[in-house]
Amino acid sequence: MKKTTTFIFALLVLLLCLASCALEVPVVDTLPDTESGSVRNDAGSDGKDHQATETPAETDNEPVVERVVIRDMATIKEIYSKTKTPTEFTVGEDVYDLDCTAFLYSDANQSDFDRFLSDMRENGFTVHATNGENGINGLCRQATLYNDYFTVNVTRYSKTSELYITVEARRELSPLQIKPTTQYYGTHTVFHNPKHPNTPSGKYAFGELDIFQLSNNHFVVVDGAQEYSSQMFVEYLENLVGTGNTPIIDAWFFTHAHPDHIYCCWGVGRDANLVGRIKVNGFYYTFPNDKGVRRESDYEGLLGQIANLNSVLGNFRTVDGKVTPKYKLHAGMTFYIHELKAEILMTQDQLMPEEYKSFNDSSTSFKFTVYSTGNVQTTFLIMGDANTPVCEKLMGKKVLGIDLVVGKYDYATLHTNFFTSLHHGSNNCEDFFKFIKPDYLIYTAPEKKTSSGYKWLNENCKGYFLAPSVINIPYS
Repeated sequence: MKKTTTFIFALLVLLLCLASCALEVPVVDTLPDTESGSVRNDAGSDGKDHQATETPAETDNEPVVERVVIRDMATIKEIYSKTKTPTEFTVGEDVYDLDCTAFLYSDANQSDFDRFLSDMRENGFTVHATNGENGINGLCRQATLYNDYFTVNVTRYSKTSELYITVEARRELSPLQIKPTTQYYGTHTVFHNPKHPNTPSGKYAFGELDIFQLSNNHFVVVDGAQEYSSQMFVEYLENLVGTGNTPIIDAWFFTHAHPDHIYCCWGVGRDANLVGRIKVNGFYYTFPNDKGVRRESDYEGLLGQIANLNSVLGNFRTVDGKVTPKYKLHAGMTFYIHELKAEILMTQDQLMPEEYKSFNDSSTSFKFTVYSTGNVQTTFLIMGDANTPVCEKLMGKKVLGIDLVVGKYDYATLHTNFFTSLHHGSNNCEDFFKFIKPDYLIYTAPEKKTSSGYKWLNENCKGYFLAPSVINIPYS
């Protein structure tokens, strides 16, 4: 009897051990391997809509490969630093928007760019978009990747062998980065540089406002000038689309966060009547972080201006009635907007951490190309209030024929049909003007400038435009 009892007790202990082992299955946070598919909107971990790609449906014949999800920056750093050690710094709006950590490799070749993309894919990241092997004339390659927790952008300049990697918390990804299968050609694209109303003091309003009216009657806007231009701006767009039609801005770009470039948007956003009369499908910009802003004497004022803009962007709506998304710009990004292509030549990241001289240096450099019927291409170079440091990064710097600074681009890339004056004609970057040799000059100021640099432009360009000006593309 005692032996039987002992046997039963031992059997019960064995069964309990087996049950315990079955319950202690290790839990690993994994995601299925995905291939790029059709773009859709998914709710991310923060409850907001995010761009994602369709995951192929599981079938009995296609087993799903599981990958560990990367959730921490340390793991990403390990991937980046397999063979080289980068310089690390912080960019982005660390108070009013998502902070961004950047890594710079100063001697990266094309295989390094390809390896980073391959390593990231192997670690569960999906490529959202890339500007292709010949991105920006083959001089600037760029790719955007993401997982559930991070957005990663990789940019390589071939002339300088620089490779920038930026990592930020997962944010929305622009569908305009994905190159369409159909090439659109404009039949009546128009560039508008309207004249702003006078200031409350009666003086002419300085500021930059550039409007591309596309052949589908949608708009692409760059900057927007002062707050007192807000009503003029909305009424101007309404007049262009005609009575009963709502103006649709497919992309609203900002060069930098000075009030004479962003406060028109702030004025529209804080006015319930005005903001409801237009639709904006996306805001595109990158502003400096607190460290960058601190270089200016008007530190508190600049922080307040950035805060004001961010406080009203949520009041704008897309054509679908959703809150207008904000997209962060990185060098090399390319956006396709009907017959217009927008390329980001350079952002503030390329001046950080030690070469950032003033807030004007945070201006993003844009190149816009309009494709007209017959494949006629018309280009616009718009650089906000960029200073000499930006110009020298783009073109390089020579002294007695010796390269002191190797430029990121060549003449063929920077030459443009239309060039908007830097800082409204106040920045005298004569060497840069001579390097890019624009065909026409657009002044974002009430009068033609006569400083030495602009004197050269006035004498060597085919012509110039003062606000208000309307340029039919292609121009003849």
